[in-house]
Amino acid sequence: MANKAKWPQLGVQPQNLHEHAIQLIAEAAALQALDKGHRQKLPDQLFESFLSSVQTYAKKTREAPSSHEILDKLNQIHHIAKTSIADDLTLIKNAVNHAATQPTAKNLTWADRVRMGVPSHPSPTRAPPPVPPSSKEREIVVKLHNPESATLLRQKTPEEIRDKINDTLKQWTNAEQIQIVAAKQLKSGDISIHQQAQQTRTHLGTALNNGCEL
Repeated sequence: MANKAKWPQLGVQPQNLHEHAIQLIAEAAALQALDKGHRQKLPDQLFESFLSSVQTYAKKTREAPSSHEILDKLNQIHHIAKTSIADDLTLIKNAVNHAATQPTAKNLTWADRVRMGVPSHPSPTRAPPPVPPSSKEREIVVKLHNPESATLLRQKTPEEIRDKINDTLKQWTNAEQIQIVAAKQLKSGDISIHQQAQQTRTHLGTALNNGCEL
């Protein structure tokens, strides 16, 4: 029993690759600390356990991705994220621009009125007072067709989405006429944008149509 107590513990194999390397270094140092004559009497079972641990560590090292592969994968993920967000912002610009180009009661042309059956000279009845635009009238819902983009935008708060749009619009010359008061992601993944007033649709659409980039 006394002889068995002299031998170092060998063959321990931690799951973590870094910890396994530390364990192998410690076991190798313990073997080197033995005098040559004592080392030659090392039981075969202990020696085989040490070799098995070395083989296991070598296999784990071979299967682990290299630092170059990890960096390449991170670059791919970053590129996909940038592309997806850029595509979704393009959809937002197109949706706002489309809403801005729709004719309203204030800017109907004579041809529009003819197609709609509105008389060129309406009866001189007093028009009712204008009704302030409701929340629904000031809302634009942007459909997101890319699931990855919807997932990425879920990481942003409504304030971050709103501020990003407003910061970009401030770069346009007519920025003082454009203001997004709220923006959020719906449960469906789509984006809901609320403008300050119904009248700002024209200004916002003009800005986006003339090259304002989000």
